[in-house]
Order: sequence, then structure tokens, then C-alpha cells
Amino acid sequence: SSSLETAIQLVDNRNEIDLLDQVIGRVLRHNIRNDLNVIKGYAQALRDDADETSRFVDNIITKCESLERTANTARTMRDVVETRNDTQIIDLETAVNDAVERLHNRSPQTEIRLDLSMTGNVVAHPKLPDAIYHMLSNSLEHAINDPQTGADYIQIRTTTADDGILLEVSDDGPGIPQGELDVLTKHGETALEHGSGVGLWLIDRITQYSDATIDFDTESGTTIQLCLQSTGASSSM
Repeated sequence: SSSLETAIQLVDNRNEIDLLDQVIGRVLRHNIRNDLNVIKGYAQALRDDADETSRFVDNIITKCESLERTANTARTMRDVVETRNDTQIIDLETAVNDAVERLHNRSPQTEIRLDLSMTGNVVAHPKLPDAIYHMLSNSLEHAINDPQTGADYIQIRTTTADDGILLEVSDDGPGIPQGELDVLTKHGETALEHGSGVGLWLIDRITQYSDATIDFDTESGTTIQLCLQSTGASSSM
């Protein structure tokens, strides 16, 4: 009956919000506390050792930027869950460009190669640009910023898929750590221990709320394929 379906939906919503409160209340708070301790330590060292001023200032700024991203991510997590039943028509190219601009603001030197052979409107959760940003951010953290990998660019491609558009983000890094991938198969706070996997958590939730599908390939680098419902794709060629 519709009343039973409504009750199940309400319970599901409550469980999602309870999980979110646990994550924000404990996991992300843990990250913020740790980063603040580091900032305090650098500030004290800066006060005590003027010769190291430049290095300490750089470290303080880096940690402040990390804290800002943590706070923004926590807010996005809450917004995503609170609007879990919302979908809208989104221009995919605009969503991609928004995500690319956000990553460039964070890391201007990172090369992002675009191959948007298919564009058009898709039906998705309004936070779709956040999901794309976290797909890019994953490559930035685990490939581009890892000097061991030799990865030097991130690739974004769009192609046609059955009744939709396939968005693919790939890099040639070492692949997503299994500990972070666990967030996609486990439930509860432990899947997000110390904030690890929060970006994947957001990608997964936004995909789910968009009635989209997602696939991860970590055999050679990382490739994330997001298949979105189209309202009528068009070639950009």
C-alpha cells in the first residue's frame, strides 16, 4: 500500500540522516580537531623560530584550506541527504565546467583534458556538479598529487549510453585505496573512518538519488563511469 511505502521511505530517510549526524558529529569533527592541532603547532613554531617563517606559513595556509574543504564537505553531505528526493533537469556540460572550475581554483596547475563528444540535459540530483568535482578530486589526491605515480593529467569524457549519457573520469594513478572503496559496500560510520572515503560517499549518494548508475575500475589507474538519464543528448562535434 502507499502508506506502507511512505513509512518505509520515512524510516530510510531517518536512517540516512542518523548516519549523517554520526559522520559529521564524530568523524569530520575528528578531522577538524586534528587539523586545528597542527595549525596551532605551526603557529607556535612560527612564533618561536623566525628563520622558518616561510615554510610554516605555507603549512598553515595548506591546513586552513583543508579545514575549509572539510567544512564545505560536511555541509554538502547534509544538503545532499536533506534533498535526497529532489531531481531536476541539468545541463551536463555546465555541470562538468562548474566542477572543473572548482578543481582549478583548488589546484590551478592540474591539467584536465575534456572530450565532451556528447552533451545535453540529464535528470539528476541538483548536487551533480559536486559528484563530478569529487570524481576529479579523487584523481587529484590519489594520482596527480602522488609523486610516485607519474600521473600528470585527468581525463573527462562523455559518450552515449543506453537512454543516457556516460560520463567518465580517469587517471593513470595507482587506483583508489580499498579502504576508501569500502564506503560503497559497507554501511555505518565505520565506512567513513577519519573522513576517508567521504568523497566517494557523496558520489555514491548523489548517483543513487539521481537514479543513475556508477562503475569503478581500478585495474590500471582509476576510471569512474557515471551513467545518467538523458532528456535528449546532442553531439558537441
